[in-house]
Amino acid sequence: MDESKCVSVHCKLCDTPIKLDVSKDELAAQTDGIFRVMVAHGEPLHAIIVYVDKNCRVRGIEYPDSVQVDQPRSVTVVPQDQAPVSMSESM
Repeated sequence: MDESKCVSVHCKLCDTPIKLDVSKDELAAQTDGIFRVMVAHGEPLHAIIVYVDKNCRVRGIEYPDSVQVDQPRSVTVVPQDQAPVSMSESM
């Protein structure tokens, strides 16, 4: 069974704590012992790249100058009479 561990980092660009779940199986599968994960967050949207070792210790954080996504955003249109009244109904 795949378990995950929570790793916490701090984004210096937006001064926000970021939590990510790192799979123990993914950590163990890394041939060089370092798991890399890019986290897009914040407003305006930006990203950080977090390097985690096999013991779930953060070994570094990078702040890319640019993030490009090749896939277009998808939009779902819901008729007004079918829209939830509150956010809790949509979850």
